[in-house]
Amino acid sequence: MKREIHSALVVCTRRIGDVLLATPVVRSLKAAYPDAAVDMLGMTSHSRSWPAIVRPSTPGLRDGIVWGLC
Repeated sequence: MKREIHSALVVCTRRIGDVLLATPVVRSLKAAYPDAAVDMLGMTSHSRSWPAIVRPSTPGLRDGIVWGLC
């Protein structure tokens, strides 16, 4: 029996490249759990605008959350 997942948070605590490399995880989660809301949490160490860059090219990503005070 497949477990029901309602939401998932993909955490990328390093640089923007780690965020980009984690985008296949979002696609895999949405493929396995199409009804789940998938968000991504990333640091601001290099760019506060990464959600605007990543979200359009990552189907299934509901929101990009910026974390940190850099």
